[in-house]
Amino acid sequence: IKFFVCYFITITILFPLCRLRTISRMRYASTFGILSLFLLILIVLVECPFFYKHNITRGGQKINFMDLRPGFKKDMQFFRSISTIIYAFSCHVGVFPVLNSLHNPTRKRVQKVFRRATLLDIICYLIIGFSGYLSQPQNTPDLILERDKIFNNDFLMTIGQLLFIFTLIAKVCANYNGLRTTLLIMMGYDPIEYPNNINITMTVISLGITTFIAAIFQKISDYISLIGSFCSVFVAFVMPGMIYIKDNDKPITHLKNILALLFVIILSLFGLFTSYCTIKGIINHS
Repeated sequence: IKFFVCYFITITILFPLCRLRTISRMRYASTFGILSLFLLILIVLVECPFFYKHNITRGGQKINFMDLRPGFKKDMQFFRSISTIIYAFSCHVGVFPVLNSLHNPTRKRVQKVFRRATLLDIICYLIIGFSGYLSQPQNTPDLILERDKIFNNDFLMTIGQLLFIFTLIAKVCANYNGLRTTLLIMMGYDPIEYPNNINITMTVISLGITTFIAAIFQKISDYISLIGSFCSVFVAFVMPGMIYIKDNDKPITHLKNILALLFVIILSLFGLFTSYCTIKGIINHS
């Protein structure tokens, strides 16, 4: 049943949207996805005080919200959570579609778009993060939609789950558009004008593989953590750091290069250690 539902959504919704050649043609779907996300955040904020009041004490004992020790036990959940946050900011594949869609993409306009997008991401993540933690400070779930139930009929969260689905659909299509543009440029094609058979082939292969992965794995948060700790750390921090050291005219012994090299080494070790913790957790959960 899970395979049928996943591939039904992929064929009927994702495939037509992902075939759109430019991200600007997805503006209505993207706008709907963003509005769905904002409504979900609003639902979380409205319900947060009720959950906080319910969970302020457990077993007659007051909860210490500043106790971080559980995050360093068992699977080292603290580090795995950090890698998930790093993955949340890995939007590099969206650079080319944004540049291709902007009218008069000057450096100033591009930087303005990126700054505002990053600020909006930070605000949304902080609201969801604090609300989710305050709603269930003990045994906090990876996804706020999976928190313990305190209402007999939580119809608001049911609506929130539907909104979350709409948000994910819009996100998948937007991310795929960026991935396709990047691959087309690497293959030597024009990212705007390219053969239709290439578009169909790339879309079918990409959606087919990702849908299979989504249908197979039960706890996708572990694999997001693995991608964040290994791929995102190296793509978003290590590689730019190495390019910075290689590209500037300063000697390797210069203070800025030494600091950049230390930054790269520390993040590399962090990524490898977190990958080990995540793989260990996946094996234990299997």
